[in-house]
Amino acid sequence: MGGDWSELLQDLLVMIAKRIQLVEDFTAFSGVCTSWRAAASKQNFEKSWPTLPMLMLAEKKDSDDREFYSLSRGKIWRTLPLPEAKGKKCIETRGWLLTITSSGDMKLLHPFSRVQIELPHLTFPYYECDEYEDGEERPYSFIRRAVLSANPSETSNFVLMVVHSCGTNLGFWRSGDKSWTGIVSRQGAFSDVNYHNGKFYAISYGGQIWSWDVTAPDLTVAQRIFCIDVALIRCRESYVVESSGELLIVSRDGAGISSDCETYGATNFRVIQLDIMKSRWNELSSLGERAIFVGFNGAFSVDSTSFPGIIRPNCIYFTDDSDEAFRYTNSQLGGGKDMGVYNLEDGKIERFEDVRSFSLICPPIWVSPSL
Repeated sequence: MGGDWSELLQDLLVMIAKRIQLVEDFTAFSGVCTSWRAAASKQNFEKSWPTLPMLMLAEKKDSDDREFYSLSRGKIWRTLPLPEAKGKKCIETRGWLLTITSSGDMKLLHPFSRVQIELPHLTFPYYECDEYEDGEERPYSFIRRAVLSANPSETSNFVLMVVHSCGTNLGFWRSGDKSWTGIVSRQGAFSDVNYHNGKFYAISYGGQIWSWDVTAPDLTVAQRIFCIDVALIRCRESYVVESSGELLIVSRDGAGISSDCETYGATNFRVIQLDIMKSRWNELSSLGERAIFVGFNGAFSVDSTSFPGIIRPNCIYFTDDSDEAFRYTNSQLGGGKDMGVYNLEDGKIERFEDVRSFSLICPPIWVSPSL
């Protein structure tokens, strides 16, 4: 077929755009030319289509571009210019990236539109555990997790909560605030935080579940829900996951760390279902048709039936989050070694052998594409 693709009728382009089911394909469609970009507006994308996570690889030296690995294609999907993320730690939440510089400047960045939202300067205290051997402090290492209560693309009324200072404190920022509000923990360090049904939920390394009501006038007031068996989460990391209306805890265990950083890695995962109303929990032996994605930036769940042949049911997709391994040992490459898929049924792990991407600041992370 010959001719100029840019001269296709706009009505025809709109019809094509409305039939695209994956955000990654929709953004590729919009990049063809000006007329195609005009047809690829938000109102022409069916919001009910499920979102297929992508893997944003670590930055390459002397390049502002970032590569995105597509699970549907099994290879690098696109290379996008993303100078706004250069040299910064990135934590994904609801399709946005919280970018953090070594000086403490933070912004919310939409990786596909490159829209940015200014955030107040980092004001949290620096702790000894975040210092490197060279004595230099890097504030971006203090932020461990970040989660939005809502997508900034859809509403201006949202809250961003972070876990910082080796997990011993939390902080939040409401859209429009002039500064961050800190929450000092007196209950030990937190492993993860997530959002579910109007509240933020966090889990401590001691197994305590805490919540904060987004609608409350004072978000610093926490409610202790209950404590789960610490033996189930006595591991390197635990994640809070919202999955099909349920709140889950995913615990990740791993091998020890050697001086050359070659032996660390995930070895086992356990899934715990929380019943907030009845203040009880139980361990799950199966996720059914669901799959869970965990890593450097937290966790989220996906319905595998929406992506037959692409997303495996009853599996946990994980990326490298062992920052203590690649920051405090002799690793020159950084994080990115420990990535793969864990099958909850048989306990087997399949590593991402075809993906080689490393960084001391921001190893590969899962991104849930949004417009």
